[in-house]
Amino acid sequence: MKQRNQCNNVSCLTALYRQRVARLQQLKLENQYAGQDMVVSSVTEQTYDNAAAIGVRFTVPVDDSEDFRRFLTIYQDGRQLPRDKWILSDDRLLVIYPFVEPQTTYNVKVRPGIRAVNRETQIVNRSLSSRHGNFTECGFSGSGFVMSASLKRALPVTTLNVDEVELDLFRIPPQDIPRWSNYGSSERRNYYQLSRFSKENRLIHTGRFPIQHKRNQRTTSNLDLSSIAALDQDGAYLAILRIPGHYEYEYDTNFFTVSDLGLQVRKKCRFPAYCDALNCVGTAAGEC
Repeated sequence: MKQRNQCNNVSCLTALYRQRVARLQQLKLENQYAGQDMVVSSVTEQTYDNAAAIGVRFTVPVDDSEDFRRFLTIYQDGRQLPRDKWILSDDRLLVIYPFVEPQTTYNVKVRPGIRAVNRETQIVNRSLSSRHGNFTECGFSGSGFVMSASLKRALPVTTLNVDEVELDLFRIPPQDIPRWSNYGSSERRNYYQLSRFSKENRLIHTGRFPIQHKRNQRTTSNLDLSSIAALDQDGAYLAILRIPGHYEYEYDTNFFTVSDLGLQVRKKCRFPAYCDALNCVGTAAGEC
């Protein structure tokens, strides 16, 4: 209170109140974890900022008033990585090393000396391999969208390490909509099914879209379809997504409609486990 009363401006008051709040939070943690041993409970692969990361979890929060990074060492295939990239989570129970490479072996060593709210850690050595096998990925973020012919149209896609995606757009005749809506998820993605579909339906547009992204970080982007004149006509459409130069057995698809009518018809499922756009799949009770 004496320190506070000596302040004569807002900046001084703000700084002192933040220090006091931090101290009260520290006292709360010291009381909450009093008498508990601080050990490393796990070293696992985590997701941080939409990308793969290594996480070291503690049983007691880390005291962030001292440099905890000097007690953590991480090796990638035997090569030591920079220590300054370690990040402490908000609850201080997790230390994260972000943006690790896929299909790579990492070794993490925790040396004694990390200060906690009550005591120090034990020595722990762990090895693990990042589990992400596909270095590049692309897929639609959802399906069954209803777009307006008079407003901006866009399809969201999520990608990993992809600079550009290619999109094929087909118009589905009204009489074929029920048949397409009855296809299962695997049938909609299968190469042979899509090859037959492309022969029976009219391709109205093919285009490539650049993707702004960071390495090894999943990115969600909206593909702007507003300038495609072929979509100005109301109706049902199918979008097929792929990475240019990549040829797979399956390609992600997106069924959508262009209409100014705000009415949707949903199929009631007798035994669905989950609902995929207009299609119901599974054996558990429920409904779309």
